[in-house]
Amino acid sequence: MDLRKRRAHIAAGTVMVLVVLGSCGAEQATTTESTSVGRETTPEQAGSTATTEPPTTNAGSTNSTSTSQVDRRTSDSDGTLLLGAYVEPRGEFGDEARRQAVLDHEAQIGRRLGLVNEFFAFEKDWRLDRLQWHIDSGRGLMISWNGAPAELILYGDADDVIRQRARWTRELGVPLLMRFFWEPDAAKGAEWGYHEDPQRYIDVWQRVRRIFEEEGADNARWVWTPTTWHFTTGNAPAFYPGDDDVDVIGADGYLWSPCQGPVESASDVFADFLSWPAPRPQPILTAASRPDANADQH
Repeated sequence: MDLRKRRAHIAAGTVMVLVVLGSCGAEQATTTESTSVGRETTPEQAGSTATTEPPTTNAGSTNSTSTSQVDRRTSDSDGTLLLGAYVEPRGEFGDEARRQAVLDHEAQIGRRLGLVNEFFAFEKDWRLDRLQWHIDSGRGLMISWNGAPAELILYGDADDVIRQRARWTRELGVPLLMRFFWEPDAAKGAEWGYHEDPQRYIDVWQRVRRIFEEEGADNARWVWTPTTWHFTTGNAPAFYPGDDDVDVIGADGYLWSPCQGPVESASDVFADFLSWPAPRPQPILTAASRPDANADQH
């Protein structure tokens, strides 16, 4: 699909919020209110295109926005606020435990989750059976697929890996959010040399996206996600691949050290980020808001 035609499917006005629930005690977790992202829209005001926020819980591993509705919800231009959550399962992290965590969380909140976030390392095989299970269950998908050193991607050494992921995406057959190489402005971007030359990150992003297009994976909606901190410092925009190559603008904002004293509000953490995409056409994704300092582990 032509990039500008795809852009028409994802209009401005939509805010999606993914709250990452972590704990510093037995049952403590964070929640995000609609006002924390600069919108006053409530789920009731937004109608069926918004989801209610799940309560604090120890079970589950999820997010929110609907599989078949990912495309529709990212093309609404009515100011809809979409709330969601990723809740880490406790203890065992195998496939069965992850599925059960989702079911347990849904049982607690009394509804099916609309969007589930799944994390994969760059060269790790995707759990296609679990992804298909989410689709068959009526959940939307956000795939957080990590990046790699620029040399591996730009010199073509990883083309086979990228093409296989593109085919898997195409074969899933539903619109999904592709959160590729999140937080390039944070530690892993520094470790892989991207901070010295952010253009290399842009080149990597564009190369990966072009390969997806060559493989016909036009059901992917590309989510760019630096940290909120580097919208405050002014460093994040240097990593922006451009309006034609980004379908959704996101940010990860962390509420540091909540067990050691006062914590910033989510409004404060996300304020500088929210001002940056305001004049742009893409919807906004608050991709993660976690109450601890382990940002680069998620």
